[in-house]
Amino acid sequence: MRLLCLSLTITVILMSGLFGPKFKEQKTGPFAVTYWRDKGKNYDRSSAEIEEFMQQFDKKVANYISKNPQRPEWIRENLLAGETTIGMTKEEILLLLDEPAKKEPVFDYGADEKWVYITYRPYGEDHLYFKGDTVIKILGFQTGNVL
Repeated sequence: MRLLCLSLTITVILMSGLFGPKFKEQKTGPFAVTYWRDKGKNYDRSSAEIEEFMQQFDKKVANYISKNPQRPEWIRENLLAGETTIGMTKEEILLLLDEPAKKEPVFDYGADEKWVYITYRPYGEDHLYFKGDTVIKILGFQTGNVL
């Protein structure tokens, strides 16, 4: 009986690792331009569209930084680079990525809310965990498959 229980336990552990998504802890999350470019299924962005996005994005971020000079320098640098990172506020994440695919309450990692951003080329997810208004953890995975 013990051998059967041990065997079942090992099987469950192995199968959960084989078939579930492999989330990787990250200090930074998706880049604004990459997320914008890849969030639509089967949609190729032209170089003109990307250039227009970048011009609008640069203006939007510069405006935010000028109104929030108290933000730490490393946060301002990540905003200018269009890269999400631990320590950013919800407002800053929305500035970079817009609304997530879903928001849900959580009790993992000391967080109280999780935002999920999905891309399709390749398919992947970034989970941003917030405590109050601040990102405290980022988990991401990509399947490598184009959907």
